[in-house]
Amino acid sequence: MKTPIDMFAAMTGMMIVLAGGAACLAASRVIYCDARAPGNNSGSSWANAYVCLQDALKAAGPGVEVRVAQGVYKPDRRYEIRRDGNRVVASGNRTDSFVLPSGGTLKGGYAGYGAANPDQRDVAAFRSILSGDLAGNDVALKGYDWQSITNFVQDKSRTDNSLTVIMTGSGGGAPVVDGFTITGGHAGIQTASQGRGDLASALTDMDGAGAFLSSGSPRFVRCTFRLNTTRAGESGAAGGAGVLCLNVSPSFAECEFKENFACAFAGTCLGGAMRNVRSHPVLANCTFTGNVVAGADGQYWGGAIANSDSSPTLTGCRFQANLAIRSRGGAIFNSDKSNPVLSECTFESNMADYGGAIYNSDSSSPTVARCLFMGNQASHGRGGAMLLGGYCTSAVIESRFIANIAATEGGALSGAGQPVFSNCLFLANAAHNGAVVFVEQLGEITFLNCTMTGNAASQNGGAIFGQNSTTRATNCILWGDTPQEVYLENGSAEITYSDIQGVWAGEGNIHSDPRFLDPAGADGAAGTADDDLKLSMGSPCLDAGDNDAVPESTTRDLDGKSRIANGRVDLGAYEFNGPFCYYVDAATGNDLNGGWSPREAFATIQKGINTARDGYTVFVTPGLYHESIDFRGKAVTVAGLNGAPTIESPDEYAVSCYSAEGPGSVLKNFVIVHSDVGIFIAGSSPTIRNVTIAGNDFGIAAYAGAKPVITNCILWDNRDGDLFGCTAKFSCIQQGLEGRGNISEDPLFADTTAGDYHLMSEKGRYVSAYGLWAFDTRTSPCIDAGDPEDDVSAERTPNGARINMGAFGGTPQASMSRWQLAGDLDQDGVVDFRDLAILAENWLNGLQTTPPP
Repeated sequence: MKTPIDMFAAMTGMMIVLAGGAACLAASRVIYCDARAPGNNSGSSWANAYVCLQDALKAAGPGVEVRVAQGVYKPDRRYEIRRDGNRVVASGNRTDSFVLPSGGTLKGGYAGYGAANPDQRDVAAFRSILSGDLAGNDVALKGYDWQSITNFVQDKSRTDNSLTVIMTGSGGGAPVVDGFTITGGHAGIQTASQGRGDLASALTDMDGAGAFLSSGSPRFVRCTFRLNTTRAGESGAAGGAGVLCLNVSPSFAECEFKENFACAFAGTCLGGAMRNVRSHPVLANCTFTGNVVAGADGQYWGGAIANSDSSPTLTGCRFQANLAIRSRGGAIFNSDKSNPVLSECTFESNMADYGGAIYNSDSSSPTVARCLFMGNQASHGRGGAMLLGGYCTSAVIESRFIANIAATEGGALSGAGQPVFSNCLFLANAAHNGAVVFVEQLGEITFLNCTMTGNAASQNGGAIFGQNSTTRATNCILWGDTPQEVYLENGSAEITYSDIQGVWAGEGNIHSDPRFLDPAGADGAAGTADDDLKLSMGSPCLDAGDNDAVPESTTRDLDGKSRIANGRVDLGAYEFNGPFCYYVDAATGNDLNGGWSPREAFATIQKGINTARDGYTVFVTPGLYHESIDFRGKAVTVAGLNGAPTIESPDEYAVSCYSAEGPGSVLKNFVIVHSDVGIFIAGSSPTIRNVTIAGNDFGIAAYAGAKPVITNCILWDNRDGDLFGCTAKFSCIQQGLEGRGNISEDPLFADTTAGDYHLMSEKGRYVSAYGLWAFDTRTSPCIDAGDPEDDVSAERTPNGARINMGAFGGTPQASMSRWQLAGDLDQDGVVDFRDLAILAENWLNGLQTTPPP
């Protein structure tokens, strides 16, 4: 127990920390900007805030933080002091921009003047908008088709908008822009006349309508770039409607680029959201949605991003529904030796004529790691996900290509060069020829430890179509692709140490069903994202590969696990690292099945035990099992799978252990009812954890020196007794309390008549019949009463950070409870400075009951 002196010392330490933080804050000058402020326009407080952002920026500089309240701010507005009265003056000058101060910080999203807490900050609720719509007359976007987008870009209401909303200053530096919406910028020509601009440079009046960055290393955090537009004319070029980067290396974190449009008419437009010219921006956790390049009689490249001699780094970014209408690179277009690095990014439902997600021209060679390409489309040509240039040498690792489509060739990939794909999955892609890949003339594409399955070509090459080219595949699986796995047109395919359906000669090749773990997935439909194409324990692809073909740099598989787990590499994208298990399902299983996957499950638990070896797990799907099971001396774990199955064995022992079983024989997450004896043990020491034994003649009977380890169990309403010859701990036992942590209170089962042994809870109880959560008027004493050392991570939160007793404890179906650690705001089990940071961020915040003005 903490003494008053201890508590005083702790509080003193915290005050020192807070005082130090206040001193640091005081060292940075803060000025305020709020369009509603009624005061003296000095920026000294929210009441006296600058009403125009341009005036605040004049006072800003290195080390100055400008806090901007909710509202709309336009770059042509300035506050002027006149004899006839002070007022805001709008110049209407399209060349006016917000110029970022060198080294300064701009923070938007404050509640501002008039709020109960003006310092409350929420960038979503209190939007600070930097708008280039100077006249406030922009028409609304009426649709996402070609006509609606081009009409929107060309509408006369945009001809008086700012050419660029934000610009970097000549001083460069590293200014920070945090929490703003940048919108309404419009750059480029206004009529269908001779255009300006070219592919290798950028102009402030043609590019970067949202932001034109040409100096320093600005940093954007939680900013939104939306509805900015550029327009290129005949023989000209324009782009980067959201952001233009020219010879700079800015960074963007948690930013959103949405519905930015670049159009060209007999010219070229590049990058609906972002255009990079000799630049190397860094983007983390950003989203690109609905950005478009389009036009007529021209070229339109990179719906979201266009790179020229640039190598941006993107981590955790998402590209969705970006379009290069009738052109190239629905999400990203790379040219002039651009080599972006893409990690853990998602490309979904992007579309272009060629390269639905990514188009690589010239010698551009992106590095791609742990990315998902799903549902992208090359609507009139090749490369549903990626099109590879003639000199492309990309390395693509640990990535998934699912349900991409090409109108002609290469459902997922098309191109030449010498790219290498390693540990990748290709599933349900489609094209006329080459559903996975169309290897063009002189191309040399290599696949290492890749899985290709469920892909379909309407003509030839369900997986691979090679045209005057060379394709190499080693340690791969090509199975279930139609109409055939490989089709060659004056090309060659060197396939070795692979599982390929049909006849294909090659060293180490096999031709057997790979026995994927669950090829139809939870939705029961093969060819969807939830398909589990990891290898099952019975797969012939285990330990069948060539270790020499695995690069030294490849240490893990598509699932992030060890690439070589058992001395010799497995085939396909996934290495079998366990679990060594069999599956049982009374409803859908059959004891004639192999048991190695949920869809090949056994029907009885005993079949699973008989088949398993020591150290294996028998996973049992929830349901009712009318059988008696015997561990037969095996050190196996028999466990409920994401819930608790029920064993019912009238007039018999439901579970028996009498063959010298030790602690490695484990029974957990089961309900045992209506049996003679729930568990019979003789001369053995099995582990029994989270088992509910109720309504039997007897609970657990142990003889002949048996020493079972019984933990987190509930024994209730067993007519002749609960325990004999043994003890339990952290359990609910109706008859007898011997053992640490035991209780003897009514466990409050939900409905024993209906066979529902979930525990009642005021915070949430799972109802299996409906797959929903109910809320009771009482809470079971067995909740948060199990062994405090046991793992509780599988239980849903809030869970009290302690496992429940009974069959559902430690599973996703465990009844919920109140989080018990006061002050643990992030519920990580520790009260620390992360919780203090949350408290400080929300200090004096209140619930907003009315919308902001």
